[in-house]
Amino acid sequence: MPAKTPSKKPAAARKPAAKKSTTPHKNGANGSKARSPDLREGKQALDVEKTQSDLAAAWDHIAGLEKQLAEAKAAGSKSADLEQQLRDAQARLTTRQAELEASRAESENLREAVVRASQPPPIQARGCPKCGGKMIEYQHDVVRADRCEKCHGIFFDNGELEAVMKHHDEQLLAGKKSWYSAFFGRK
Repeated sequence: MPAKTPSKKPAAARKPAAKKSTTPHKNGANGSKARSPDLREGKQALDVEKTQSDLAAAWDHIAGLEKQLAEAKAAGSKSADLEQQLRDAQARLTTRQAELEASRAESENLREAVVRASQPPPIQARGCPKCGGKMIEYQHDVVRADRCEKCHGIFFDNGELEAVMKHHDEQLLAGKKSWYSAFFGRK
């Protein structure tokens, strides 16, 4: 910030004082020339005093400016230290943020892996053992049987045929006949 200079106001214009009439000297001069060296010395003394007071004011002003400069330099070094501290803190925060994002991504990947591992693999659709056609499950009395859409064959899983035979025997003892009685009936 530039140093402020005190504003100097121009001195108010003064009217010259009225001149006194001088009495003529012996040689006929009116006396103004005779007093001329005294006036010059007085004027020079006033000029010297004014110059000295101006010089003292200038030295005071210089001292004030030097003080302001020293304060500005001290504040500048403090702000440079603060700027360096802020840069260091920002670098640490940026590093921590990157670590946090990496940890979040890794935890998300681990969650997905746990979910995939805990789920059973999808059941593959089995094809017909006879023709390779598509099999459809349906409820058949006491069991779920598989039927081929292409060749219309009925296939039982392990143990299902025994369950159907047991059910058939129970129905037969009760006196009821089912459509498949012809398959399992005795001659």
